[in-house]
Amino acid sequence: MEQINSPSFLLQRALLPSEDFGLYVASHALDLSLGRTLPVPNAKSHSARPGFAHVSGLQWYSQNIRDLPNVDELMLGHTRYPLFAQFLSEFEKDTLRSHHSSCPVPGITGILGLANSPRTRMSTCHACIRSDIKAQGYAIWRREHLVPAAYVCATHQEPLMTFCDLCEAGHRRMRSNWRLSTKCICGVHSMKPILKTDSIGMELGIRLATMVEKVLIQEVPPSLSSDSITKILVHTFGVQRSRSNTSAQRLLEALRDKCGRDMTDYLGIKKETALRLVGLPTGHGAVRNPMHNLAALYVVSDAMEGFEEKLALATESEAYRFMSENEQSVIANPRKRKKRLSGDDRPETTGPDLKLV
Repeated sequence: MEQINSPSFLLQRALLPSEDFGLYVASHALDLSLGRTLPVPNAKSHSARPGFAHVSGLQWYSQNIRDLPNVDELMLGHTRYPLFAQFLSEFEKDTLRSHHSSCPVPGITGILGLANSPRTRMSTCHACIRSDIKAQGYAIWRREHLVPAAYVCATHQEPLMTFCDLCEAGHRRMRSNWRLSTKCICGVHSMKPILKTDSIGMELGIRLATMVEKVLIQEVPPSLSSDSITKILVHTFGVQRSRSNTSAQRLLEALRDKCGRDMTDYLGIKKETALRLVGLPTGHGAVRNPMHNLAALYVVSDAMEGFEEKLALATESEAYRFMSENEQSVIANPRKRKKRLSGDDRPETTGPDLKLV
Protein backbone atom coordinates (compact mmCIF):
# COMPACT_ATOMS: atom_id res chain seq x y z
CA MET A 1 0.00 0.00 0.00
CA GLU A 2 1.28 3.47 -0.88
CA GLN A 3 2.58 5.37 2.14
CA ILE A 4 1.53 8.99 2.55
CA ASN A 5 4.10 11.27 4.16
CA SER A 6 2.14 13.21 6.73
CA PRO A 7 2.36 13.95 10.45
CA SER A 8 0.71 11.56 12.87
CA PHE A 9 -2.86 12.54 13.73
CA LEU A 10 -4.25 12.53 17.24
CA LEU A 11 -8.03 12.21 17.41
CA GLN A 12 -10.09 13.76 20.15
CA ARG A 13 -11.45 10.60 21.73
CA ALA A 14 -10.58 6.92 22.04
CA LEU A 15 -12.05 4.16 19.94
CA LEU A 16 -14.59 2.33 22.11
CA PRO A 17 -15.40 -1.41 22.14
CA SER A 18 -17.59 -2.56 19.20
CA GLU A 19 -17.48 0.94 17.68
CA ASP A 20 -17.51 0.87 13.88
CA PHE A 21 -14.13 2.08 12.68
CA GLY A 22 -15.29 3.53 9.35
CA LEU A 23 -17.77 5.88 10.99
CA TYR A 24 -15.36 6.58 13.87
CA VAL A 25 -12.93 8.03 11.33
CA ALA A 26 -15.67 9.74 9.33
CA SER A 27 -17.18 11.46 12.36
CA HIS A 28 -13.78 12.88 13.31
CA ALA A 29 -13.57 14.54 9.92
CA LEU A 30 -16.13 17.04 11.28
CA ASP A 31 -14.11 17.88 14.37
CA LEU A 32 -10.75 18.87 12.88
CA SER A 33 -9.96 22.58 12.85
CA LEU A 34 -9.93 24.79 9.72
CA GLY A 35 -12.18 22.35 7.87
CA ARG A 36 -9.41 19.78 7.43
CA THR A 37 -10.46 16.20 6.95
CA LEU A 38 -8.51 13.05 7.56
CA PRO A 39 -6.83 11.91 4.35
CA VAL A 40 -8.16 8.69 2.87
CA PRO A 41 -5.43 6.18 1.94
CA ASN A 42 -5.28 5.31 -1.78
CA ALA A 43 -7.95 7.91 -2.57
CA LYS A 44 -7.98 9.41 -6.10
CA SER A 45 -9.06 12.84 -4.86
CA HIS A 46 -8.66 14.86 -1.66
CA SER A 47 -12.46 15.09 -1.30
CA ALA A 48 -12.88 11.33 -0.92
CA ARG A 49 -14.60 10.11 2.22
CA PRO A 50 -13.80 7.03 4.31
CA GLY A 51 -16.22 4.20 3.59
CA PHE A 52 -18.09 2.52 6.42
CA ALA A 53 -19.75 -0.52 4.83
CA HIS A 54 -16.46 -2.32 4.13
CA VAL A 55 -13.73 0.03 5.30
CA SER A 56 -10.24 -0.33 3.80
CA GLY A 57 -6.81 1.16 4.51
CA LEU A 58 -6.63 -0.01 8.15
CA GLN A 59 -2.87 -0.41 7.98
CA TRP A 60 -2.44 3.24 7.02
CA TYR A 61 -4.79 4.44 9.75
CA SER A 62 -3.07 2.28 12.36
CA GLN A 63 0.34 3.71 11.41
CA ASN A 64 -0.72 7.37 11.08
CA ILE A 65 -3.26 7.90 13.86
CA ARG A 66 -1.79 7.79 17.32
CA ASP A 67 -3.15 5.45 20.01
CA LEU A 68 -5.05 3.24 17.58
CA PRO A 69 -4.86 -0.58 17.91
CA ASN A 70 -2.92 -2.62 15.37
CA VAL A 71 -4.48 -3.80 12.11
CA ASP A 72 -5.65 -7.17 13.41
CA GLU A 73 -7.31 -5.65 16.48
CA LEU A 74 -9.04 -3.03 14.33
CA MET A 75 -10.28 -5.69 11.92
CA LEU A 76 -11.50 -8.14 14.57
CA GLY A 77 -12.93 -5.62 17.02
CA HIS A 78 -14.20 -2.72 14.88
CA THR A 79 -15.30 -4.09 11.50
CA ARG A 80 -17.72 -6.82 10.45
CA TYR A 81 -14.84 -9.04 9.33
CA PRO A 82 -15.48 -11.79 11.97
CA LEU A 83 -19.09 -12.13 10.81
CA PHE A 84 -18.31 -12.45 7.11
CA ALA A 85 -15.17 -14.57 7.60
CA GLN A 86 -17.16 -17.22 9.50
CA PHE A 87 -18.85 -18.26 6.24
CA LEU A 88 -16.03 -17.74 3.72
CA SER A 89 -13.42 -20.07 2.26
CA GLU A 90 -9.78 -19.53 3.24
CA PHE A 91 -9.09 -17.77 -0.08
CA GLU A 92 -12.09 -15.47 0.39
CA LYS A 93 -11.00 -14.69 3.97
CA ASP A 94 -7.57 -13.65 2.68
CA THR A 95 -9.22 -11.45 0.05
CA LEU A 96 -11.37 -9.71 2.68
CA ARG A 97 -8.38 -9.24 4.98
CA SER A 98 -6.46 -7.66 2.13
CA HIS A 99 -9.40 -5.35 1.37
CA HIS A 100 -9.63 -4.15 4.98
CA SER A 101 -5.92 -3.77 5.65
CA SER A 102 -4.81 -2.31 2.33
CA CYS A 103 -6.44 -1.26 -0.95
CA PRO A 104 -10.14 -1.78 -1.75
CA VAL A 105 -10.88 -4.98 -3.66
CA PRO A 106 -13.27 -4.47 -6.61
CA GLY A 107 -16.48 -6.47 -6.28
CA ILE A 108 -16.11 -7.11 -2.54
CA THR A 109 -19.91 -7.04 -2.11
CA GLY A 110 -20.29 -9.97 -4.50
CA ILE A 111 -17.46 -11.90 -2.83
CA LEU A 112 -19.31 -11.58 0.49
CA GLY A 113 -22.54 -12.90 -1.04
CA LEU A 114 -24.44 -9.64 -0.60
CA ALA A 115 -25.77 -9.26 -4.14
CA ASN A 116 -29.38 -10.04 -3.10
CA SER A 117 -29.15 -8.61 0.40
CA PRO A 118 -30.56 -5.25 1.54
CA ARG A 119 -27.83 -2.62 1.41
CA THR A 120 -25.93 -1.40 4.46
CA ARG A 121 -27.86 1.40 6.15
CA MET A 122 -26.70 4.10 8.56
CA SER A 123 -28.72 2.58 11.37
CA THR A 124 -28.70 2.99 15.11
CA CYS A 125 -30.69 2.15 18.23
CA HIS A 126 -32.17 5.11 20.09
CA ALA A 127 -31.93 3.26 23.41
CA CYS A 128 -28.21 2.69 22.75
CA ILE A 129 -27.76 6.41 21.99
CA ARG A 130 -29.39 7.42 25.27
CA SER A 131 -27.31 4.85 27.15
CA ASP A 132 -24.08 6.09 25.52
CA ILE A 133 -24.80 9.74 26.30
CA LYS A 134 -25.51 8.85 29.92
CA ALA A 135 -22.30 6.80 30.18
CA GLN A 136 -19.73 8.96 28.36
CA GLY A 137 -21.51 12.08 27.07
CA TYR A 138 -21.64 11.08 23.39
CA ALA A 139 -22.94 8.21 21.26
CA ILE A 140 -21.09 5.83 18.94
CA TRP A 141 -21.92 3.91 15.78
CA ARG A 142 -21.97 0.19 16.61
CA ARG A 143 -20.72 -2.28 14.01
CA GLU A 144 -23.49 -4.81 14.76
CA HIS A 145 -26.13 -2.22 13.84
CA LEU A 146 -24.53 -1.73 10.41
CA VAL A 147 -24.75 -5.35 9.26
CA PRO A 148 -26.61 -5.58 5.92
CA ALA A 149 -30.24 -6.66 6.51
CA ALA A 150 -30.05 -6.07 10.30
CA TYR A 151 -33.12 -4.24 11.60
CA VAL A 152 -33.29 -4.93 15.37
CA CYS A 153 -30.96 -4.14 18.30
CA ALA A 154 -30.18 -7.35 20.16
CA THR A 155 -29.43 -5.54 23.44
CA HIS A 156 -32.66 -3.55 23.73
CA GLN A 157 -34.81 -5.63 21.33
CA GLU A 158 -35.96 -2.45 19.62
CA PRO A 159 -36.12 -1.59 15.89
CA LEU A 160 -33.03 0.03 14.43
CA MET A 161 -33.63 3.56 13.15
CA THR A 162 -32.19 5.54 10.27
CA PHE A 163 -32.54 9.01 8.73
CA CYS A 164 -35.49 10.00 6.59
CA ASP A 165 -35.23 9.31 2.86
CA LEU A 166 -34.18 12.88 2.10
CA CYS A 167 -31.35 13.04 4.64
CA GLU A 168 -29.96 9.56 4.17
CA ALA A 169 -29.96 10.08 0.41
CA GLY A 170 -28.89 6.53 -0.37
CA HIS A 171 -25.14 6.16 -0.52
CA ARG A 172 -24.65 9.90 -1.19
CA ARG A 173 -24.23 10.57 2.51
CA MET A 174 -24.03 14.13 3.84
CA ARG A 175 -21.14 14.68 6.22
CA SER A 176 -23.52 15.96 8.88
CA ASN A 177 -25.19 12.52 8.95
CA TRP A 178 -22.10 11.12 10.65
CA ARG A 179 -23.01 12.74 13.96
CA LEU A 180 -25.32 10.51 15.99
CA SER A 181 -28.61 11.82 17.29
CA THR A 182 -32.11 10.57 17.98
CA LYS A 183 -33.45 13.31 15.68
CA CYS A 184 -33.20 13.52 11.92
CA ILE A 185 -30.80 16.25 10.81
CA CYS A 186 -33.37 17.99 8.62
CA GLY A 187 -35.44 18.97 11.64
CA VAL A 188 -38.57 18.32 9.59
CA HIS A 189 -39.03 14.58 9.43
CA SER A 190 -38.69 11.94 12.14
CA MET A 191 -36.17 9.15 11.92
CA LYS A 192 -37.71 5.97 10.54
CA PRO A 193 -37.33 2.27 11.35
CA ILE A 194 -35.12 0.29 8.99
CA LEU A 195 -38.05 -2.11 8.59
CA LYS A 196 -41.63 -2.17 9.78
CA THR A 197 -42.68 -5.71 10.60
CA ASP A 198 -45.03 -7.82 12.71
CA SER A 199 -44.34 -9.88 15.84
CA ILE A 200 -42.98 -12.82 13.80
CA GLY A 201 -40.56 -10.48 12.02
CA MET A 202 -39.48 -8.91 15.31
CA GLU A 203 -38.78 -12.32 16.83
CA LEU A 204 -36.70 -13.25 13.78
CA GLY A 205 -34.85 -9.92 13.95
CA ILE A 206 -34.01 -10.39 17.64
CA ARG A 207 -32.73 -13.94 17.05
CA LEU A 208 -30.63 -12.92 14.04
CA ALA A 209 -29.19 -9.88 15.85
CA THR A 210 -28.29 -12.04 18.86
CA MET A 211 -26.52 -14.60 16.66
CA VAL A 212 -24.73 -11.81 14.77
CA GLU A 213 -23.36 -10.40 18.03
CA LYS A 214 -22.15 -13.83 19.12
CA VAL A 215 -20.32 -14.35 15.82
CA LEU A 216 -18.76 -10.87 15.94
CA ILE A 217 -17.27 -11.50 19.38
CA GLN A 218 -16.44 -15.11 18.46
CA GLU A 219 -18.63 -16.75 21.09
CA VAL A 220 -19.68 -19.50 18.67
CA PRO A 221 -18.58 -23.08 18.05
CA PRO A 222 -15.41 -23.13 15.91
CA SER A 223 -17.15 -25.61 13.58
CA LEU A 224 -19.78 -23.04 12.57
CA SER A 225 -19.52 -22.51 8.80
CA SER A 226 -21.60 -22.58 5.65
CA ASP A 227 -20.55 -26.21 5.11
CA SER A 228 -21.55 -27.35 8.61
CA ILE A 229 -24.92 -25.57 8.34
CA THR A 230 -25.51 -27.28 4.99
CA LYS A 231 -24.73 -30.63 6.60
CA ILE A 232 -27.37 -29.99 9.29
CA LEU A 233 -29.93 -28.84 6.71
CA VAL A 234 -29.36 -31.94 4.58
CA HIS A 235 -29.89 -34.12 7.64
CA THR A 236 -33.07 -32.23 8.52
CA PHE A 237 -34.73 -31.78 5.13
CA GLY A 238 -33.60 -34.81 3.17
CA VAL A 239 -30.73 -36.47 1.35
CA GLN A 240 -29.03 -34.56 -1.45
CA ARG A 241 -29.95 -35.77 -4.90
CA SER A 242 -28.31 -34.20 -7.92
CA ARG A 243 -31.57 -34.10 -9.90
CA SER A 244 -34.05 -33.52 -7.08
CA ASN A 245 -34.74 -30.22 -5.33
CA THR A 246 -37.19 -31.68 -2.80
CA SER A 247 -34.96 -30.86 0.18
CA ALA A 248 -34.48 -27.27 -1.05
CA GLN A 249 -38.22 -26.83 -1.50
CA ARG A 250 -38.85 -28.17 2.02
CA LEU A 251 -36.28 -25.72 3.43
CA LEU A 252 -37.81 -22.78 1.57
CA GLU A 253 -41.27 -23.70 2.85
CA ALA A 254 -39.91 -24.01 6.39
CA LEU A 255 -38.27 -20.56 6.13
CA ARG A 256 -41.49 -18.98 4.89
CA ASP A 257 -43.50 -20.76 7.57
CA LYS A 258 -41.28 -19.77 10.52
CA CYS A 259 -39.97 -16.39 9.33
CA GLY A 260 -42.85 -15.29 7.12
CA ARG A 261 -42.83 -14.91 3.35
CA ASP A 262 -42.25 -11.13 3.52
CA MET A 263 -39.22 -11.54 5.80
CA THR A 264 -37.77 -14.32 3.65
CA ASP A 265 -38.08 -12.01 0.64
CA TYR A 266 -36.60 -9.07 2.61
CA LEU A 267 -33.50 -11.10 3.46
CA GLY A 268 -33.12 -12.00 -0.22
CA ILE A 269 -33.54 -15.75 0.23
CA LYS A 270 -34.79 -17.21 -3.03
CA LYS A 271 -35.16 -20.67 -4.54
CA GLU A 272 -31.54 -20.68 -5.73
CA THR A 273 -30.41 -19.71 -2.21
CA ALA A 274 -32.30 -22.70 -0.79
CA LEU A 275 -30.70 -25.00 -3.38
CA ARG A 276 -27.23 -23.80 -2.34
CA LEU A 277 -28.05 -24.03 1.37
CA VAL A 278 -28.76 -27.76 1.02
CA GLY A 279 -25.65 -28.30 -1.09
CA LEU A 280 -27.26 -28.80 -4.51
CA PRO A 281 -25.19 -27.66 -7.51
CA THR A 282 -26.08 -24.24 -8.93
CA GLY A 283 -22.70 -23.06 -10.17
CA HIS A 284 -22.36 -20.45 -7.39
CA GLY A 285 -20.90 -22.58 -4.60
CA ALA A 286 -21.71 -22.37 -0.90
CA VAL A 287 -23.85 -19.58 0.56
CA ARG A 288 -21.55 -16.87 1.95
CA ASN A 289 -24.16 -14.36 3.12
CA PRO A 290 -24.15 -14.45 6.97
CA MET A 291 -27.84 -13.57 7.33
CA HIS A 292 -28.88 -16.33 4.93
CA ASN A 293 -26.87 -18.91 6.85
CA LEU A 294 -28.12 -17.73 10.24
CA ALA A 295 -31.75 -17.57 9.07
CA ALA A 296 -31.48 -21.18 7.87
CA LEU A 297 -29.97 -22.15 11.22
CA TYR A 298 -32.83 -20.34 12.99
CA VAL A 299 -35.31 -22.64 11.22
CA VAL A 300 -33.78 -25.80 12.71
CA SER A 301 -32.60 -24.25 16.00
CA ASP A 302 -33.92 -21.06 17.57
CA ALA A 303 -30.48 -20.14 18.88
CA MET A 304 -26.83 -21.18 18.64
CA GLU A 305 -27.21 -23.57 21.57
CA GLY A 306 -27.29 -27.21 20.52
CA PHE A 307 -25.44 -26.55 17.28
CA GLU A 308 -22.63 -29.02 17.93
CA GLU A 309 -25.07 -31.78 18.89
CA LYS A 310 -27.04 -31.26 15.69
CA LEU A 311 -23.82 -31.26 13.67
CA ALA A 312 -22.69 -34.51 15.32
CA LEU A 313 -25.99 -36.19 14.40
CA ALA A 314 -25.77 -34.88 10.84
CA THR A 315 -22.17 -36.09 10.50
CA GLU A 316 -23.11 -39.55 11.78
CA SER A 317 -26.04 -39.68 9.36
CA GLU A 318 -23.81 -38.61 6.48
CA ALA A 319 -21.27 -41.34 7.30
CA TYR A 320 -24.07 -43.93 7.39
CA ARG A 321 -25.34 -42.91 3.94
CA PHE A 322 -21.94 -43.47 2.39
CA MET A 323 -21.55 -46.97 3.86
CA SER A 324 -22.02 -50.07 1.74
CA GLU A 325 -25.29 -52.00 2.01
CA ASN A 326 -23.44 -54.70 3.96
CA GLU A 327 -22.14 -52.18 6.54
CA GLN A 328 -25.56 -50.58 6.89
CA SER A 329 -27.12 -54.02 7.39
CA VAL A 330 -24.69 -54.89 10.20
CA ILE A 331 -25.44 -51.58 11.98
CA ALA A 332 -29.18 -52.07 11.59
CA ASN A 333 -29.03 -55.72 12.82
CA PRO A 334 -25.83 -56.42 14.76
CA ARG A 335 -26.99 -59.98 15.60
CA LYS A 336 -27.46 -60.94 12.00
CA ARG A 337 -25.56 -64.16 11.19
CA LYS A 338 -22.49 -63.87 9.06
CA LYS A 339 -22.89 -64.92 5.47
CA ARG A 340 -22.29 -68.59 4.80
CA LEU A 341 -18.73 -69.38 3.88
CA SER A 342 -18.08 -71.15 0.60
CA GLY A 343 -15.32 -72.95 -1.22
CA ASP A 344 -12.08 -73.74 0.60
CA ASP A 345 -13.15 -71.71 3.62
CA ARG A 346 -16.01 -74.12 4.41
CA PRO A 347 -15.22 -76.45 7.38
CA GLU A 348 -14.88 -80.15 6.68
CA THR A 349 -18.01 -82.28 7.25
CA THR A 350 -16.35 -85.72 6.93
CA GLY A 351 -13.32 -87.32 8.55
CA PRO A 352 -12.16 -90.20 10.69
CA ASP A 353 -13.66 -88.75 13.86
CA LEU A 354 -16.99 -87.72 12.31
CA LYS A 355 -20.04 -89.87 11.75
CA LEU A 356 -22.28 -89.38 8.79
CA VAL A 357 -25.97 -89.49 9.51
